[in-house]
Amino acid sequence: MSNDSFIKKEILNIVMLLLPFFLIAYFWEQIPDQIAVHLNMRGDLDNNSSKEFGMFILPVINFFMYGMFLLLPRNDPKKENINFFNRGYKILRTSITALILIIFCAILYFALQ
Repeated sequence: MSNDSFIKKEILNIVMLLLPFFLIAYFWEQIPDQIAVHLNMRGDLDNNSSKEFGMFILPVINFFMYGMFLLLPRNDPKKENINFFNRGYKILRTSITALILIIFCAILYFALQ
């Protein structure tokens, strides 16, 4: 697969992977030094972290997971199964990337409140 066709097929995922870094750069000065990263079942804050860790951990995890999802089909020993589930696998890859982006945006939104 050429680089141009890869970028065309993966443009949505690439945008979703890069967007958090642009948002971090744009809002960096407004983000407090400590941000909430976990709430309990009652909605009470039970863990916070530095803004560096809290803002960068999800985008970095998203990059690693996306890379893992790109490499895993190449480990198929017979190279036959990828054709069977390629469409569903792409939907899964995009959905997980979007879910992590949504969680990141929620953390950023509440950090800016």
